[in-house]
Amino acid sequence: MEDSMLYTVPDYYDKFYCLADKCPASCCEGWEIIIDKNSLKEYASIEGPFGNRLKNSVDWKEGIFKQYNKRCAFLNEKNLCDIHMEVGEEMMCDTCRTYPKHIEEYDNEREISLALSCPVAAKLILKNESTVKFITTEDDTEGPEDKDFDIFLYSALIESRKVIIEILQNRDENIYVRMAKVLNLSNEIQEKNKQ
Repeated sequence: MEDSMLYTVPDYYDKFYCLADKCPASCCEGWEIIIDKNSLKEYASIEGPFGNRLKNSVDWKEGIFKQYNKRCAFLNEKNLCDIHMEVGEEMMCDTCRTYPKHIEEYDNEREISLALSCPVAAKLILKNESTVKFITTEDDTEGPEDKDFDIFLYSALIESRKVIIEILQNRDENIYVRMAKVLNLSNEIQEKNKQ
């Protein structure tokens, strides 16, 4: 076990806010929302009328919320979540509680970014004219032990990513030239990893 956890986020991360019912493209429409096992257990234990609604609005075999007209069963007519409103944010499944955050974990490092599928996140990312910086903080949380973690591969990928970010942020070059360089470099990296 490691004795601390590192967290890395892009510099625009803290500017994110949810538009809730004002969102032009609700995250509760058009895709299956996967429910984590702990939330499924919690939902199965809730009693009363709302518990009955939960039991009838979850596809227990697939572990997802049912949809009606491509909308989550809990997305109400005001475009707000009835689970959040009825039993609180802490009862929302991991997917709903964390979206649009995207979390990748590598040994004792956790990288958190924002998904472009969210309109607010997309605006933050795509309208940002300055070069993106990444902020790393540390806390005393112990990272999970991963016996399969390959520190050499991870180190090589981190170094490759640094080069890719430098290429992409070089505004002196045309965006198409930068993209071509990144594609070529990525192809080289993949070919070397196959060997």
